Amino acid sequence: AGMSQASLIFDDKGSTLMKDTFPFQPTEKGLYWHLRVQVNGKYLINGRIFKIKPEMGEKDTITIEARCYGQELLRKFIGKNYTKDPKKADDLIEDILAVCKVNDVQYTSPHTASLPLLSPDYTDKCPYIHDVVREIGEQVDYSAFVQTQAAVTKGTLLFFPKNDSSKRHT
Repeated sequence: AGMSQASLIFDDKGSTLMKDTFPFQPTEKGLYWHLRVQVNGKYLINGRIFKIKPEMGEKDTITIEARCYGQELLRKFIGKNYTKDPKKADDLIEDILAVCKVNDVQYTSPHTASLPLLSPDYTDKCPYIHDVVREIGEQVDYSAFVQTQAAVTKGTLLFFPKNDSSKRHT
């Protein structure tokens, strides 16, 4: 499961962006806003702003750093024990996303009957969701990635057999 990110540098002579669009306030206005970057008619990233860096000097610039919606899987971790509540791999991922209240990534389990039951215990390790999804995928020979489209404000987690070439990230 990979994550896309971007750094965008804008000329900000007169500090217009910093004054009007991203003013410094205790509420961190502007951070975590949705962001879509389109170049020559093609969307390069669809996600959220996670860092704003103004630079003053010879050139007044503002750098905006953004990550795709899958970044939420890098910020939240799971601490639940599934030893008494085993689930199939795809249903386990669905439960983990619900337990962790993931908002930017949607997922609906395909309920694949052939997947084995898994009963991991995450109470001691508390791994990030991103790592858990990758680990679950490795156990059942599946792949996963967060797909984002230009017209949405959420990513969609795709979980599929590694040999299914129709689901490859393009």
